[in-house]
Amino acid sequence: MRERTAWLSGYARVGMPGKSYPTLVDAMQSVTGGLFEGITVRQRRRIIAFEGVEYREAILPVRVETGAEIPARVFLPRRPPKVTIPWSYERWQRIDRARFLRALNADGLLSATKSV
Repeated sequence: MRERTAWLSGYARVGMPGKSYPTLVDAMQSVTGGLFEGITVRQRRRIIAFEGVEYREAILPVRVETGAEIPARVFLPRRPPKVTIPWSYERWQRIDRARFLRALNADGLLSATKSV
């Protein structure tokens, strides 16, 4: 599996009241994230199960370091959140990261997401 940086245009990463993780919403912004390539069928199934029924997979164009645009699977909320709040990666690392990694490990996903 290989990870590289990618940019998704037309979306913003936001928080939701009572949730430690972010979600994506339509916006006139760009979101930076990790593009994981070479994921096995088993890993993909586990990721889908982890995301749950609240999210759907969409294939959207992302831009990579070379400037090329390629299709990527992205998880989007089935229903846009009614209320959003600012979300901070730094705050998440300080407060919620350890709990998130425990959940990934319990679901067998930790090896699929090495650089969280």
